[in-house]
Amino acid sequence: PSGSYKVGNLGVVTRPMLLIPVAHGDTALVAVLLRAGANAAAADSTGEPALSHAVRNVLCAGDGAREIFDLLLASARERGDVPEAARALVRAQLCAATTYARVRCRELAKDADDAAAGADEEEDGEEGPVGRGFWWHGGRGVRPARG
Repeated sequence: PSGSYKVGNLGVVTRPMLLIPVAHGDTALVAVLLRAGANAAAADSTGEPALSHAVRNVLCAGDGAREIFDLLLASARERGDVPEAARALVRAQLCAATTYARVRCRELAKDADDAAAGADEEEDGEEGPVGRGFWWHGGRGVRPARG
């Protein structure tokens, strides 16, 4: 499980074999490789750890991405080897998400104030759309990863 493969036609970047099932969302194969001793903290030839690839898959809502990230993180934590690059990426994403949430909450509060002011003028008394708010923006909810 410690092999690597070349990426693209030029073969400039090599990645740990573990990233093949990670990229394809194959949770069962990732679990098998980790049990066989694959290193979740292994990095490609550019220095990016497998965990960072998994974080990006979660952010893109890939198939099985959350489960795979959970497996990789648990394996890396068990070894005591969570790469700083992966920590930094997660930290940056959380900061960006928090900033977005604050801006979105301010917008929603302003919309609510405007709607309340407009409700006094409405005669038919219909309620606004269901599922409105930060957690429903774009049709997705947010579930934090375990770990």
